[in-house]
Amino acid sequence: MQARVLSGCLVLLLLLPVVVADIPEPVHVLDDSLHMDRLDGRLATDIIDVAHSPDGSMFASADMVYVNVWRTDGELLFSTAMGEFSGHEIIDITWTTDSSKLIVAQVQPMSGLPSVTALKVADHTDKRIHTEEPVDGIQVQAVNSTQVIFSTADDNLVVYNINESGLQLEASVDLGGEVGCTAVDNTTSRVIVGLTDDSDHFVTLLNLDDLSILHSWPVDAPISDCAFSHNGAEVIWSLNDAIVQRQATDPYSFLSIIQTESSVIQFEEIFLDDEIIALTGTIGEQQWLESWNTINQQLNWRMQLGMQTHVFSLSPDSSEIAFATNTGIIPIHRSIPHETGVIADGVDTDGDGIPDSLDSDDDGDMIPDSFDNTCAESSDCSVNADLDNIRRIELDLSPNGTLTVKETITLPLEFSRDIRTISAVALTDDATTSFSEAGMMARQLCGPADLDSIAQEWIDIVRINGSVPWGAETSCEINEGLSGTSTLQNGVGWLSHVRMTWTTTLKIDPTRMVEPYDVRILQGLESREGSILQSIDSRPAIVHVMVEGELRNSSTVWTMSDLLDLKVTPPDEPEPTLVGSFLDTFLQPLVIIPLIIAAGAVIFLILKRRMNYEYELEEICEVCGSMNPPRSLLCSECGALFVYDQVMDKLESWMINNEMSVRDLFNRFDEDGNGTLESDELVAGLRSLKIAALPVAQLEALVESLDEDGNGVIDFEEFEMAIGSVQTMQDDEDFDEELEIWNEEEVTEKAAPRRPPDQRQKTNEEPIQKKAPRAPPNQRKDVNEYSEPEPSEPTRRRRVSRSSKRKVTKRVARDATMDEILEASGVDLDNSEFENTDDDEDYDAALRRLTGSD
Repeated sequence: MQARVLSGCLVLLLLLPVVVADIPEPVHVLDDSLHMDRLDGRLATDIIDVAHSPDGSMFASADMVYVNVWRTDGELLFSTAMGEFSGHEIIDITWTTDSSKLIVAQVQPMSGLPSVTALKVADHTDKRIHTEEPVDGIQVQAVNSTQVIFSTADDNLVVYNINESGLQLEASVDLGGEVGCTAVDNTTSRVIVGLTDDSDHFVTLLNLDDLSILHSWPVDAPISDCAFSHNGAEVIWSLNDAIVQRQATDPYSFLSIIQTESSVIQFEEIFLDDEIIALTGTIGEQQWLESWNTINQQLNWRMQLGMQTHVFSLSPDSSEIAFATNTGIIPIHRSIPHETGVIADGVDTDGDGIPDSLDSDDDGDMIPDSFDNTCAESSDCSVNADLDNIRRIELDLSPNGTLTVKETITLPLEFSRDIRTISAVALTDDATTSFSEAGMMARQLCGPADLDSIAQEWIDIVRINGSVPWGAETSCEINEGLSGTSTLQNGVGWLSHVRMTWTTTLKIDPTRMVEPYDVRILQGLESREGSILQSIDSRPAIVHVMVEGELRNSSTVWTMSDLLDLKVTPPDEPEPTLVGSFLDTFLQPLVIIPLIIAAGAVIFLILKRRMNYEYELEEICEVCGSMNPPRSLLCSECGALFVYDQVMDKLESWMINNEMSVRDLFNRFDEDGNGTLESDELVAGLRSLKIAALPVAQLEALVESLDEDGNGVIDFEEFEMAIGSVQTMQDDEDFDEELEIWNEEEVTEKAAPRRPPDQRQKTNEEPIQKKAPRAPPNQRKDVNEYSEPEPSEPTRRRRVSRSSKRKVTKRVARDATMDEILEASGVDLDNSEFENTDDDEDYDAALRRLTGSD
């Protein structure tokens, strides 16, 4: 016996430096789950309480109606209903110290119903051991194997003895306040109670034998949980975000306080490790599981939970934590890492340290052997891993000196479904995992694992062309099977696995990153303690080597028990084709650069011409504002002229159509009434009549054609002369047409053959000779018989350029002489038989008809 005590002391002495060095304690990570299936076939939707038996052999859970008891290996012992009436819900469960009975506390909606029942494990159908005393507290504590303690509706703390016939009252005390928590220490026979009396709060220490008060500590807030230390020498309680430790004996002095990150809901002591596990946060919101060192009050680790819980149960050996959730699933967290790299006795296909004879998943592909059917025909599927489900390691090389390592693990399908179920109702009560809920669960599964140690591990074990990497950084995320998935059965989410990825980026000497690559992993990887990876099979693995995202080589199934060496050679270059050779030549700098310059010059010229064309593409009419094609002679909408040639013609026509005289038209244009027309007045007048919208060049040409004296303005005489010239030119055109017709008839008559003299008809009448049309009066020569004709200088006439669609003939002016007219008509004065006549009246009449001067 003394030898055992000595051994224990030596172990404690060896562990002491570890504690002082503040090495983090093992992390309780999600490892398994239990389903609370009820005998009535209904699904449990809310777990009220969970409890491990003191001997560690059983585990119990309760919803509002049913109680289930399992063995620790997962075998269900029994499930029984505790209430048949509405409102008779279960509020708390606890075990007796000998693990023989499960104490169940219930709400009592009416008298005559059990409030506290001692349920025998050996005979769970016997529910006669109970009391009908109304229960007000939320906790029922077992004093020993034969006594229980709880608070009643009238604020009494009572102790009941457990007999075969029922529960019998042993002792009672009125504490004068509502009981918030209760804890019992059998070694010292004391009980601690958290009380609330109106606005005052106390922690009260009582003697269990007679329920007398030993000491009371006033506190500032309600007590959420309380307990004795493992040896009963200290009392511990929590309020708000603090865990307080005091002496349980006189002088009851203060010992320590742990300041948690958020409000404490519940805590449990792991005395062998000087550790306290605390559930913190807010019920219905974000919650954390924290580990604190009770010696130096330092945080060991903190893990966010991806589920909602209000109570947990710690196993007697402190290796397991079970949570009550708002679903029918009970998550089990364990702190014992899954062993890797252990040499097993016998064949171990996946290298997980468990021989195939005991391993439920021989090939480590997350598919139990009983369901493993993914393999080649006529082969044993249980030893042929599904490559899509085993650990996948991708090494992506980049010539710029970057190595990216992605480790992806696949969780078992049933495990993935349980994770989705508890995650989907973490924040909102629905069947779909939101992005926020998935993020909470990802942080739980990634856990408080030391990412820096993961990064350092890759620095130690990976080599690229013999180069040692540096500057590693690691991150963790869930990349598949959680966010946006549904818990509905047979849906896409229901059939998908949850996959997690650790991404590590490292730096490699760029001068060593040249093909061919020699990639080596010197040894297997650790289990990533603190994350979900420590609780599942992480062996074997398959390794893919990629170069800038392109897969270049892959390993076979690697058990991670020895070195892995993969080669990446440059891809074989195909024989160049004719087109390829042409492109290689064409893309040479000496060829492509001149072509690019030439093409750029051509494009520049095209764009320049196009820009010039677009600039002159349309012309705006200043009269109506419409757009017209470039170089248009007149507006397509209002008919206004853009050139000055026919302006006076159109103006004269407008004047006649509107029965306006030249004077009236001039006065209309002369806005300032100074007797002359300036350029702006002429433009404004033409625009107002919608006759012309002349640009500057055309306006200057029009003014120059009208301004006879060259003074820059147009007076009335010049304006009238321009209008008159239009009328005279129209008369000249009519005269030219008459003269042309006469010439044609004269030529025809001359062309007829003359008869011989003997065949000519003799007559006494004078031969009638067709006369040429008489010239206009202003071209006639008047002869005064009493005076000599005075020669007069012909007046200079302004020449007006006009366009006509009529046949081109020789033009004569109205003041031309008869010789000029005859010369223009083509008559030969020497050989013609033209004879002048004195019949002026006939000539004048014909001329008046021709010129329209009648």
